[in-house]
Amino acid sequence: MTSFIAGPHVQTLMRKGYLLYTRDGELLVDHICRFETLELEMQLLSERLNLREQLQLTRAKGTFRADKRHYRAIFSQNQADLIATIFRKEIALLGYSF
Repeated sequence: MTSFIAGPHVQTLMRKGYLLYTRDGELLVDHICRFETLELEMQLLSERLNLREQLQLTRAKGTFRADKRHYRAIFSQNQADLIATIFRKEIALLGYSF
């Protein structure tokens, strides 16, 4: 797990997240949808855009993650510290704790 966290895939995740919607630390978008409330976020987005139909979520990887434990139970303290360091800007921006 640590080799994945420290590897190039994490940089790809950053490009798809924080680095995509910020420039020089400044937020470039007016709203960030949160995954944990994504269905509600999609409903609100549909309303905000005055769409005739509500946006629908796909369930493409609904069974992909076999280990359903909370992330805090999966990562060691060292792994959690590494993730918290790598994603510190995004965690702070969104008010998360890790």
